[in-house]
Amino acid sequence: MLLQLNNSNLISLKLLQNILKTQLWSICCKTGFCTNKLPSRSYVSANTLSRGGFKQPKTRVSLLLGGNMVGEKLIPIVISKAKKPRAFGNRAISSLPVYYEVQANAWISSQIFWHWFLQHFIVEMEQRHGEDLVVCLVIDNCTLHPQMI
Repeated sequence: MLLQLNNSNLISLKLLQNILKTQLWSICCKTGFCTNKLPSRSYVSANTLSRGGFKQPKTRVSLLLGGNMVGEKLIPIVISKAKKPRAFGNRAISSLPVYYEVQANAWISSQIFWHWFLQHFIVEMEQRHGEDLVVCLVIDNCTLHPQMI
């Protein structure tokens, strides 16, 4: 694969040379899994009656995970459909070691990403790096990411 460099890429590379490993963060935005999902097929013997088709449940949970080059991790975000999941019982959502967001499809939307960036990521970086906030956040070019970042 041939890497094409233009002036903006060269400027970015020069800026990245001065960044410490603790200041270079990356996130994974497309992590999700479906719970309560059954296998799509099974192997049964010829003399066993198999059950006909059925609709798969689509209980989805999405995660936003991130870390830096040293191995430090960001507090994850869990996105689900339920405002108060029964699995949590009487436990307050604010007491969990994650940020919990609710979205109708349990997908990471641009509003959720923007809210996470402003309310959680920047605050967490200020706590870790102090007032001299110089960090580099590496994200992919997904359409849900705001163009202003």
